[in-house]
Amino acid sequence: GILIAEETQSTGLWLKTQSAETKDTPAEEEMAALSPPRWFSSKELDDHLEKCTSTIENAAHEKNVNVLLHTSGLCRSLSGCHTICCKSGKDRTSMAVTLEHAKILAENHGVVGAKEVAKVFRRHGVRRDNVRANTGEPFFAFNQLQVRLLPQCYQPPSGTTRGHVAA
Repeated sequence: GILIAEETQSTGLWLKTQSAETKDTPAEEEMAALSPPRWFSSKELDDHLEKCTSTIENAAHEKNVNVLLHTSGLCRSLSGCHTICCKSGKDRTSMAVTLEHAKILAENHGVVGAKEVAKVFRRHGVRRDNVRANTGEPFFAFNQLQVRLLPQCYQPPSGTTRGHVAA
């Protein structure tokens, strides 16, 4: 079976096993986007490196989230590590770290629903405690405009922002 991640109202993350034959199984393209292969052949590694290079070259004058996503995947595939941080280390960092953790669960443990897992981490996870320790409030300091301008994969779930930017 396949592990499916779902969010529950009271407990946060819930995993269930589902038969691979059911309709709810995500499309192969969606899984490929969330779960890059754990080990690469030389050809696949060359292709992945070319994708990273092309993304970086094409993003020379704009912010392109794919640079972060492709290079983090490449780094992991080479058994490397990378760091994620923003100016204050709480809001954008939290969005990136929770996305990374969800991708690792999908990639290494076969969890389907990485987007939902990231939402659960952002709503109930330790990153909220980190924000509370830094600001005194358990809310990410994004205002509504900032949330809308964030790439979708980095947007916090509703109810997790206060709507103002903390100093």
